Amino acid sequence: MLAKLLFGHDFPVEIVSFASADAGFEINAKTSAAEARCTECNALSKTIHSRYYRVLRDVPLISKPVVLRLQVRRFKCGNTNCPRQIFVESIEGLAKRFQRSTLRSVDMQREISLSLGGEAGARLAKSLGLPISGDSLLRRLASIERLPSGELRVIGVDDWALRRGQTYGTLICDLERRRPVAMLKTRSAEALIEWLKAHPEIEIISRDRAGEYARAAATGAPQAIQIADRWHLLRNSTEALQKVIELKQAEINAAITSIPCEKSAVPGDFRPMEQQEQSNIATGLNDVEELSLGKVSASKALNYQAVQELSTKGYSQRSIARTTGLGRATVRKYIESKVCPFRKTPLRPVRLIKFKNQIQSLIENGVTGITDIFRRLIDQGFDGSYDMVRRYLKSRFKSSPSTGKKVIRELEVWSSRKTAWFLASSSKSLSSKDEIRLNLISQACPDVRIAADLTISFGRLIRERNKAGFGSWIIAAAEACVPKPIRNFAASLLRDRDAVEAALEQPWSNGQLEGQINRLKMLKRQMYGRANIKLLECRMVNAA
Repeated sequence: MLAKLLFGHDFPVEIVSFASADAGFEINAKTSAAEARCTECNALSKTIHSRYYRVLRDVPLISKPVVLRLQVRRFKCGNTNCPRQIFVESIEGLAKRFQRSTLRSVDMQREISLSLGGEAGARLAKSLGLPISGDSLLRRLASIERLPSGELRVIGVDDWALRRGQTYGTLICDLERRRPVAMLKTRSAEALIEWLKAHPEIEIISRDRAGEYARAAATGAPQAIQIADRWHLLRNSTEALQKVIELKQAEINAAITSIPCEKSAVPGDFRPMEQQEQSNIATGLNDVEELSLGKVSASKALNYQAVQELSTKGYSQRSIARTTGLGRATVRKYIESKVCPFRKTPLRPVRLIKFKNQIQSLIENGVTGITDIFRRLIDQGFDGSYDMVRRYLKSRFKSSPSTGKKVIRELEVWSSRKTAWFLASSSKSLSSKDEIRLNLISQACPDVRIAADLTISFGRLIRERNKAGFGSWIIAAAEACVPKPIRNFAASLLRDRDAVEAALEQPWSNGQLEGQINRLKMLKRQMYGRANIKLLECRMVNAA
């Protein structure tokens, strides 16, 4: 009765004693079965040869370790033809042969290793009263048997980075059961073809627009319907718009910086003259150039200049990439862009947001010095630094070429990426400044406006699943007046037309697969990027 209470099952075990100490609990027990089966020939035997103790680690009790000292017997096998003359009785369901832990403690350790991995899991196990090393937890994890995935009907395929920019693999998910089923070491078509041929029951494959996956799906599962992921379609359309903007970046920046500024002005410069001179020497740009180009690092500007010079001399993109050490995509972007592309990092003056109105009021009342403004804000409860206030004021004001005073900027210069997302978004609820920006871009660059309209209509077509309007959009995007990046995007859609039209009909997409990849990234960071693909697959697939 006590044995059933402790172990949860009616094992042939008799409790001899139960002792407690500061270190934990110790249970002394012995087996009570009258006979045992030979582990080799399965013959019953009642002849006892000898006895010995097995020391097993059991699940904790009130967060303290429990050790089970179990006396087991050796039996003589009565089968004369059996090669094993002496065997040890086994207790099914309590512990396996040669194991130093009970099965339920092993299950508990596996659950911990699936959730936390090695070292983190070892720390939790110790606090729970189940001490084990991180390496032992990883061995427990590796010993988990893969459950059969069952028949797969709808799968999603996407790549993931083992080492970003260097090593990539493929993650395959069962979209119906919403769980990962396999991880491949590479993202090559050959690896996916081999896996798909082993699963001929697959009917639908959702994928991104990579050519390798399209070829693998057509070869490995020709019977399956391919679906182009809708999020990737929207992203590709916005990237095409961004390329159009990069070609017209100089015209857009000139239009944005040409509008009149607000009337409120601040005399003088917030920085000392020495700092202004050092800044001008360091950048080599005047105020208008710096504003039109945005904040470009010196190394990026030099790379852009080198690419332009080599391109003028007739070097190929491959040669330029080899000479400068830049990627071919970066070289192509620099060649096509008339100005050095930049990504403007937005300032995040979190502590100053609630003091924005106070700063504006101080400036309007003639308080223009950074030190004075900083002291006034301190009196009002601001707990940030002086440099934080200086950077904020610098980002809000620029020099007026006519008066030499500081005036508030009407519009900021945006990067091509931010401008693309702004133009591709819905224009139903725009602020007054956004309407001004939109009108300026439309007047200065009609090509950008055409590309933006086509991008917006394509996004609406995807969201409304309007398959009937897809053909007319392709015709509109293929006209000669449309910028080349949009025409190239339309041509790529035609090459993958069946998958794109399937995306407009079928409900499946790679949305949940992106969530699984985010979870995979979390597991990688949790293991400090040192886990190999086998360990990652154990934690991803088995935990699901």
